[in-house]
Amino acid sequence: MRRCGRVAGAVSVGMVMWLFASGAWAQAESATEKKRTLLAVFAHPDDETMVGPLLAHYGSKADTDVYLVLATGGDQGVTPFAKIPAGKKLAAVRGKEAECACQNLGIHPPIMLGLPDGGLSGFQVLGELVSKIEKVVTDVRPDAIVTWGPEGGYGHADHRLVSAAVTQIVQAGETTTLLYYAALPTKGLTSDVSSALKLPVFKPTAERFLNTRVPYSEEDEAKARAALACHESQFTPETMEQLSALGRRVNNGVMYLRSWSGGAERADLFQP
Repeated sequence: MRRCGRVAGAVSVGMVMWLFASGAWAQAESATEKKRTLLAVFAHPDDETMVGPLLAHYGSKADTDVYLVLATGGDQGVTPFAKIPAGKKLAAVRGKEAECACQNLGIHPPIMLGLPDGGLSGFQVLGELVSKIEKVVTDVRPDAIVTWGPEGGYGHADHRLVSAAVTQIVQAGETTTLLYYAALPTKGLTSDVSSALKLPVFKPTAERFLNTRVPYSEEDEAKARAALACHESQFTPETMEQLSALGRRVNNGVMYLRSWSGGAERADLFQP
C-alpha cells in the first residue's frame, strides 16, 4: 500500500510540473477565475417561478453557478386541493418541491433559511433574515443577485421584506453591486389576468425602468415549465397552464428586470 502511495505522489508531482511547463496550469486557473455566480433570493418555495426561464438560462452555462435561497419553508401555504395542513409536514413537502424545481432548472439545490412563513416582519426575525442572507453571500460570493422588487411581485409582505433585506446588504457596499429586481412589464397584464389567477390588484413596473432584458430560449422555457410542475401542493394543473401561458404572453422569450441602481440598458446580468 505504501508503494502505491509513493507512485501516486510521483505522478502527481510530475503532472504539476507538466502543467506549469505547458502553460495548462495558468489556463486552468484562468478558467476557474472566469466562473461566475448568480444568486437568486426569494421568500417561499415556488417564488423562483417568477424568474424560472432566467435561472434555466444561466444554469445551462458551463461558466456559471446558480444558487437559490428561500427564506421560509412555506409551511403556511395551505391549499384546499392539496389537503396538507400547515406546519412541518407542508414545509417538508414544499422543500422537496423546491429541490425538484432546482433540479429541473439545472441549478444547485435550494438553500433553505428556515424562517417563519408569513412572519418575517418581526424585528428579531428581520435581523435573522439579514444575517442569514449575509452568510450565504459570504459563502458563495455572487457576481450578480436577483430578488423581488419593492412591490414584492404582487404585494406579498414576505416578498417585500426579502427585497428590502437583500437591498440593505448590497447597499452596504461589501458585495456585488449587480442587484436586479424581478419585474413584470405592463404589456399583457390586465385586470382579467389578476382575477383569473386569484391575485390581488398590483401595479407592474413601468417599462421605461426595465433596463435589463435577458433573452432566453425555448429550452429554457421548457425547463421552467418542468420546474413549475414540481409545485403540486400549490398549483393545480389548470393554474400551472395559466401561469405558463401568462409568461409566454408577457415575456415572449425575454426576461425583464430592473437594475436596483438604474444605469444603461443591458442583456446580461453580469454586464457591468
